[in-house]
Amino acid sequence: MSNPRSAAAGTVKVKKEVEGTLEDHPTIPGAQVLTTADGKKKLIRQRGKRGGAKNNKKTSSSTSDAVRANKAGKPTKDAEVKADAAKKVKKDKNSDAPSEHSLRIARYHTLEKELARTTDPAEQARIKAEQEQLGGLEAYQEDSLKGGDRLKGGESGKWCAEQVEKLRGKKAMRVLDVGAIAGTSYDKFPWIKATSIDLNPRSERVQKCDFFDLPKPANEEEKFEMVALSLVINFVGDLKKRGEMLLHAHHYLRPGGYLYLVLPLPCLTNSRYLTHDHLRSIVSSAGYDVVVQDDSKRLTRWLLKRKKSPRNKWDRTVYRKKELVGGAYRNNFAICMGDDASAATAVAGGKKKQ
Repeated sequence: MSNPRSAAAGTVKVKKEVEGTLEDHPTIPGAQVLTTADGKKKLIRQRGKRGGAKNNKKTSSSTSDAVRANKAGKPTKDAEVKADAAKKVKKDKNSDAPSEHSLRIARYHTLEKELARTTDPAEQARIKAEQEQLGGLEAYQEDSLKGGDRLKGGESGKWCAEQVEKLRGKKAMRVLDVGAIAGTSYDKFPWIKATSIDLNPRSERVQKCDFFDLPKPANEEEKFEMVALSLVINFVGDLKKRGEMLLHAHHYLRPGGYLYLVLPLPCLTNSRYLTHDHLRSIVSSAGYDVVVQDDSKRLTRWLLKRKKSPRNKWDRTVYRKKELVGGAYRNNFAICMGDDASAATAVAGGKKKQ
């Protein structure tokens, strides 16, 4: 009997009972065709990797596609994989992972809160020493400037100016910008004249001053159309001072003036003690109506307006630190307003919330 894988032609017996003529396949290398006595034909392939036309065509096609792609200047599959990897690296660099300076800012904030809580001189000294190791307030301000675009989700002053323009046009407006750092938030809006203050100014145009120490206007003409507290309240360690800051702004605002409040979004979305609804209640008790409220990817922005009612200051509702949302991984940001708030700002009457 002839071996069907070595004979080029002849009469062979296949699978015991099948006999016929074996010839090389005209188009498939290594394959043969068995023609049986009754005229039927059977394809016999080599053992191992399939060598049929379908597979050969796929290989040939893939190779020719790559050649055509190179000739046309188009990327091959390998090039596309590399490009996708490069895009991923670029995306990772712009991801939400905290940068080094944002981590320093967060740590400095934490130390400020610890400093506000403790009365132990030794502990106070330890905290201040760690703050100095971080570079002190100057380093904090520098990090804030470096991370301004990402931390603030773009300039918060731009969003505020756009909202105010919708409400009152480009009518001349005086703004007290608290915590201004370099005082550039409203530079692109010539109709806004900003008076900028900061604890540690990074520009000669910014006055070095604590908001609570700023002299109060002597008359209505000296007051402002808006006070901006952008990423300021969250820096204050004393929880009641945060509430007092909302009340203190009344001294500098004209009737119907605006208060612009900006906080990091997690202060509301990931806090045990503060939510959007709770903050809305606090600002209402502090004498403000919410005109526009918007959350960006990183910030929560509130454009508030002094209430028209004669009782347009604190209604003496007391807000204490009380857990509103449970969760082991939530933060402890809170705003308190109550017993020790400025009596000069408050009005009589009101109720208490425990």
